[in-house]
Amino acid sequence: MEVIIQRSYFKLVFTILIVLLCHKILLAQNPWVLQPDRSNISMDVFFPTLKSDILAEIKIQEFILSGAFNISSDDFLKFELPYVFFSRKAQTYFSDFLGVTYIYTIPEIKSNGVGNLYLGYEFKSNRRNSTIEFGVRFPLASEKKLAPLVGAIGDFDRMELYMPNVFSISALTRYRSPREKIFFNVIGGPTIMVRTKKEPYQDKTEILLSLSLRGGIIIQPLKIGVGYSGRFIVTEDGDLSDRIIHQIGVLVNISIGPSELGFYYRVPIDKNLKEIIKNVIGVNFAYVID
Repeated sequence: MEVIIQRSYFKLVFTILIVLLCHKILLAQNPWVLQPDRSNISMDVFFPTLKSDILAEIKIQEFILSGAFNISSDDFLKFELPYVFFSRKAQTYFSDFLGVTYIYTIPEIKSNGVGNLYLGYEFKSNRRNSTIEFGVRFPLASEKKLAPLVGAIGDFDRMELYMPNVFSISALTRYRSPREKIFFNVIGGPTIMVRTKKEPYQDKTEILLSLSLRGGIIIQPLKIGVGYSGRFIVTEDGDLSDRIIHQIGVLVNISIGPSELGFYYRVPIDKNLKEIIKNVIGVNFAYVID
């Protein structure tokens, strides 16, 4: 029984490590959420469905508390703190030997943990309807817990939320269309990821580029649209397909007084990510505080 239990844990941890080694994709904020352009507190909750035989038994719930606080007419201070719950049901194995059936049970696995804290500053650029955001993410995620590692698998758009021993610096440009009946947003920019602890087979520093597109129609109080997110690892060698990840999805946003309620559904479109994730369903609630 102990051998089977150890093998099951090994397969789970091995799969997680392979994913983290192959995909190091960073972004400061959720590219699938339409945040208000005023001071607000927001909660993002999403549920990824994983695909492979080992990962399919994993249940993940991720909660991301964030806020944006207006300090002048066009400047905002921002924060983001993620938290993840992870569980895997007990597994029972049967084997026959010399006419005797043996039953082996692996106990249920549960874990939870905080992710990495983000602090940022957004200000209006010289270009019309555009802003620039600079931010840093501090390494609070524990390398001793499974939950942060599994959380990274569930959110490829922003894996830096949960990667242990990683300090990141990002600079993003954000454009919002000024039209009243349609919306179009573009978010893009570089991220520098610095490992605070030396890891085998991983570089000390990585540079990545991110791009997110969202567009749709506005039928008050609804915003209905589609989106795309892509991440490219600049400092890696190899084929382009191994250095970039794509996702597409749909989103719906509802204005309810001073609040915004959003729903989104995204799926991977590149081969590497399709082998791990089926889809992600998310809900976001933002409350305007000014």
